[in-house]
Amino acid sequence: MNLTGPDRSPRIFKEPLLSFLIFASPKSGTTWMQRLLSQHPEAVCAESRAFGDYYDPNPLSTPHLTLEKYLGILSNYYAPSVNGLKPADSSFYRVALFNFVDTLAATTMATLNKPLYGEKFTPYTTTAEHAVEVWHEYNPALKFVNLTRDGRDVIVSGGAQWLNHRLRRASAGEKAVFQNALRNHTIMPEDFDRFLGYWTEAVTAGLKARDRFPCYLSLSYEKFLAHPVAQATVLFEFLGINASPAVVRTCVEAAAFDKLSGGRKSGEEDGNSFFRKGEAGDWKNWFSPDQERMFEQRAGTLLRTLGYA
Repeated sequence: MNLTGPDRSPRIFKEPLLSFLIFASPKSGTTWMQRLLSQHPEAVCAESRAFGDYYDPNPLSTPHLTLEKYLGILSNYYAPSVNGLKPADSSFYRVALFNFVDTLAATTMATLNKPLYGEKFTPYTTTAEHAVEVWHEYNPALKFVNLTRDGRDVIVSGGAQWLNHRLRRASAGEKAVFQNALRNHTIMPEDFDRFLGYWTEAVTAGLKARDRFPCYLSLSYEKFLAHPVAQATVLFEFLGINASPAVVRTCVEAAAFDKLSGGRKSGEEDGNSFFRKGEAGDWKNWFSPDQERMFEQRAGTLLRTLGYA
């Protein structure tokens, strides 16, 4: 047992078992990256939604709940009369959280007989910077992959996804509204705000993480889309796993858009699919002039910081 946690609370494993993180805004290609990495014979990429004090019942989809929030709820009734286990004993629950992540990693690696475990992580709203700090506390040597995407395409991808969520739960009288919005490429104002917030918070936190993690890699969705073999090679070499041409090509082909979308080629749109289009620059077909102005006012500088025009 490794007594290196806060106030010498026990970390069960000698070293953190989650060794890499794919960090990004939602709708930035993390599911694609997860599929790519998990096809590798040495690695698996999962998603536990570990950190952030966040819960939202989210009636349009599955509840949004982090492990950190769950343990915060658990602390209220776990052992409230026992010193060291009371709700105020934050060191116990922080180390329990880290042990939980490590146990998931150990169980997954043992099940798949793979030596490398990591996760994709898309922070919930208002939690991005806090989550980066907790990831650093969990494992300062974590290999941090900051995946970015043009925020305008993030908003389009997210807006289309939420229109589909509403459509699936709409009454007969409401369905036409959401069907027309999808058909006419209309982003609802609340979804524009939602995904712009996700993007700005995650991008800001991801850029700051460069100063926190010595092992840091920047990748972009657009470069991966244009040069998947070259970018996958860079990623695999960064993670220290087999980056031979044969292995890289096998992983890239397994995660190709036509595989994920059920046969469609990149650029062929299915507005009802999670893997909607697989193309960069589609925001030009969706943004209204007002939305272009709003994005420029609220996030134009950040977009250019990432190197986007």
